[in-house]
Amino acid sequence: MPVAVGAAVLTTVGATTLAASATAAYVVGSIVITGALVGASYAMQTLSAQKPLRERQQATLNEAMGPRRFIYGQAMVGGTRAFWDARYGALFQSLMLCSHEIDGIAEYWIGDRKVTTDLGEAGGNVIDYPLYTVFFERHLGTPGQTAALLLTTNFPETWTADHRLRGIAHVCVVFKGVKEKDRQLVYPQGAYTNLRFTVRGKKIWDVTAPGQDPENPGTWLWNDNSGAVILDYLRSPDGYRRHLSQIDVPSFQAFHLRCSENVPRKDGTPVARYRTWGTIGFDEEPQAALARLCSTCDATLYQGPSGKIGIRDGAWTGPLINIPSQHITGAALTQGNDKLDSYNRLKVSYTEPNNYYQPTELAPRDDLPSQAAIGVIEEVRDLVMVPEYTQAARLAKIMMARDNPLWKGSIATDLMPLDVLGEKAVDITYDPLGDGLNPLMNAPCEIEAFTLRGDVSGCDLGFRAMPQSAWSWNAAVEEPPKPIAPAPIGQIQAIAAPTGLITHFDRPNIAGQVGVRLGLSWDASSRADVVAEAQYARAGLGDWAPMALDADGLKAWTPLLSDGASYEFQVRFAVGGAVSDWTPAGPLTAVADDLLTGQPLGFVANGGTGQVLLAWTAPGSPNLGAVRLYRATSGAGFGSASIVATVNLSPNQAYDMVDSGLSAGTYDYWARALNRSGLGDASSTTGPISATVS
Repeated sequence: MPVAVGAAVLTTVGATTLAASATAAYVVGSIVITGALVGASYAMQTLSAQKPLRERQQATLNEAMGPRRFIYGQAMVGGTRAFWDARYGALFQSLMLCSHEIDGIAEYWIGDRKVTTDLGEAGGNVIDYPLYTVFFERHLGTPGQTAALLLTTNFPETWTADHRLRGIAHVCVVFKGVKEKDRQLVYPQGAYTNLRFTVRGKKIWDVTAPGQDPENPGTWLWNDNSGAVILDYLRSPDGYRRHLSQIDVPSFQAFHLRCSENVPRKDGTPVARYRTWGTIGFDEEPQAALARLCSTCDATLYQGPSGKIGIRDGAWTGPLINIPSQHITGAALTQGNDKLDSYNRLKVSYTEPNNYYQPTELAPRDDLPSQAAIGVIEEVRDLVMVPEYTQAARLAKIMMARDNPLWKGSIATDLMPLDVLGEKAVDITYDPLGDGLNPLMNAPCEIEAFTLRGDVSGCDLGFRAMPQSAWSWNAAVEEPPKPIAPAPIGQIQAIAAPTGLITHFDRPNIAGQVGVRLGLSWDASSRADVVAEAQYARAGLGDWAPMALDADGLKAWTPLLSDGASYEFQVRFAVGGAVSDWTPAGPLTAVADDLLTGQPLGFVANGGTGQVLLAWTAPGSPNLGAVRLYRATSGAGFGSASIVATVNLSPNQAYDMVDSGLSAGTYDYWARALNRSGLGDASSTTGPISATVS
């Protein structure tokens, strides 16, 4: 199998088509399905499952038969490889995200870095340094989607137009080859570099939307309303498998509206009361999955007199039906905050999108009187499919009220409580003394169990007190601090580019010959952990080569350069896989000899027919390289002159020459001495002198 992505062709692996699959995530949740038929007795069920395998949810997996999954709301997921092969020096892979159509891919992640693509949500080329060599091809899992073009084009013998993966959301990815020196920077984990995607998941039926047909998924839209998510899972053939005729639709309409209610946060911004984000595996027990979904919205599923499944939350409004003491024939009650069978500190965690969709813990909710009486007894709950901290905090308040009631127990009654079947809550008044002045218990309660005795002599009810205040919410007082999310990787690794660049010359004498190398210096970075990288190239060619750093890391030098050539420079800071922008400098001409020679001597010009005879003596400077002769029409000036000849001479050497083929007229001439680097200026130039041609 390919173990690295480099300039050479990757080791070929067999193209393996894996089953379209995804990863299950497990959490603790609960569900209640109760009946309201006379003679039936239904008790609350609390179903527990494994803790969520989040690291598996976001991993890239190689499995022949990976688990399949739903994605509801929004989630960050990895995938299972359905294809993995190397060709043309690149690695091709196809990752299965989930087994249904999705609404879109909001973010693409390589390792721990969110990247930008030139086609936005549709993928395309990564445009962030240094990941330009990665390309994504997105497929949403639509019924009519076509086969991946990346695979049909590059592996036509293996992946054909029939490999459409309809109904399976997936992403094809190419890791293109890079130079050996860049391999660790671009692909730190080689071929196994992890890929993740922030996915807007399943399109689901909105029971309150008139334009959506419950039997036509083509009319459905993305929705994270908790009631809509539960209804979708109840109806899905890969979920609870219930037909619409088995669903109490009006109850779901009412619950949908309840979930959609805006709840203000402390900062004044509204948030929907109940939303659900996360994944559910096809291999999970449906009741456990429903329990997890219900835990996101304080929902109870129940079976009404018609036999249909309905839904409601625990909130109630008065007045309630009262079960007075005269109808109670016996009672077993528990009261008080000092009970040892519960807890008085609740810690809940939820999934925080700004924390890479990882579990994030809220400040604990404390029952201070109970802690003062018996010490701290802690309970931890994982609201894995809750995507927002105030929703988690509101649910924590309800949980704590329900798990730590002022009263709980059971009562035996006559037949009067038959009137409360199907109610969310009732008032129970219990006065064993019978004076009616100070009843032992008078509280609103949830009914947890209901039994009609076989001889029809009465009823037995299990209950727990639930004050209406459990569902009230004062954000200004009750909202906990929002957990601090870690800074994004890009922000942590942000490095300012080098500043204060200065160029330098060095002209070493090597065996009597003067060479030239160029240097570049810069100001120190504000970060002590960075290392500078400096490069040079011939101007306009862009074939960059590294420069040698000085020991202090603030200056770098080229090797010996071509005398008279022009060069460009750039420098950046780097640490680990993070780099700053390049800071450019130049272009700059490499000049080995910067000492001027002085003027040529005895410069004369004599005109003739169609020609001019010229003579001079080279200056005596030992670094003389040549003398260059210039000509211009009389009076035009040196700026209009053209080069007639460049003659290599020794110091003090006399020289004469003929400038022929000239038209009649008067001409001005200049002679400029050049050093060995070709450097000369007005101080090394003699002239003008004039000559007339006949």
